[in-house]
Amino acid sequence: MIQKNKIKAVAAIIPGLIISIVAAYLSKSSPESSLIFDFICVVAYVVYIWGCYHLLIGKGYSKWYLLLIFIPFLPTIHCCPIN
Repeated sequence: MIQKNKIKAVAAIIPGLIISIVAAYLSKSSPESSLIFDFICVVAYVVYIWGCYHLLIGKGYSKWYLLLIFIPFLPTIHCCPIN
């Protein structure tokens, strides 16, 4: 693995996970400021995905494998029926 990408991956994946877990917990525990914590959680997920990108590139995989991260989110997409 390329050392430069390894450092970027570890520096983004671990804090991204920790921040997203803490923000999700705080969002549920204090509903009056849940919008702020939801925004922090989205930013943490972006940081996590950025770290996953560097992990893929560092290991020599194609950057298109990054799309596999979004597979768990596909069932949550709802189509609104047209009335």
